[in-house]
Amino acid sequence: MRHWKGPLQQFLQRWRERFPGGRRVDSEAIVREVVRIAHRERMSMPSGESYVPCRYTIALASEDWDYFSARGALPLLERQIRETLQRYIAEKGLLMNGPLQVVLTSSEELEPGSIGIDFSFASEGAPPRPEDGQVTVVTPSSGTMLCGLEVLDGPQRGQIFHLRAKDLPALIGRSSKVRVSLQHCPEHNAISREHACLCYEGGEFLIEDRSRHGTWLNGQRLPPRQPHPLRHGDEIGLASQVRLRFLVYEDEGTVVVRR
Repeated sequence: MRHWKGPLQQFLQRWRERFPGGRRVDSEAIVREVVRIAHRERMSMPSGESYVPCRYTIALASEDWDYFSARGALPLLERQIRETLQRYIAEKGLLMNGPLQVVLTSSEELEPGSIGIDFSFASEGAPPRPEDGQVTVVTPSSGTMLCGLEVLDGPQRGQIFHLRAKDLPALIGRSSKVRVSLQHCPEHNAISREHACLCYEGGEFLIEDRSRHGTWLNGQRLPPRQPHPLRHGDEIGLASQVRLRFLVYEDEGTVVVRR
């Protein structure tokens, strides 16, 4: 990753010196996170082409936004993010299905120094998604990083459980002994000790409900003991209390995932 140079970097350095140890927006962290999202969300096509989202909205905490805005630095920040993304996309030979858009906004819900990022493909001219049977599946080795589960609610919010092939099938629940343990959510008593199971079979990821309190997939309750296919970005609800976001990793040379 290239480091940012120029007026914006100098401006941020002066800001850090003015607020030592206090609130700050780390420009390099913003760039890394946006590029990480572009890499994670790329869509591999049967033809070998890979598309990445072309629309990014980066939210700054209101205090950070006000400080940048008062000093005219927002256009610099937006330009640097756009230019860094363009370099990354060009260097990796990636494609977009629309013009690159980078927008900065303000959010009162964010703490100073933190950011939020929304992203999407263009609604028109979207590349065709692979149909069943068009995806090349290679059996991954036991050490290959396959997927993750991001906790969206409760005390463990933001935690990501990274899962390798050797971890699957992986039990999800309140027990400290399961692979995806939500033991730090004691107030959610409806979550069973072994609530659900995540597995990888026949080239696809599956989720199975094993609790009498229920498991939801994108708002729909799953029938018990019946594995259901998972796709990148799906939300899994446990007893309507804790949500998990399913993430798929593309480890080079090991697996092309079904999206």
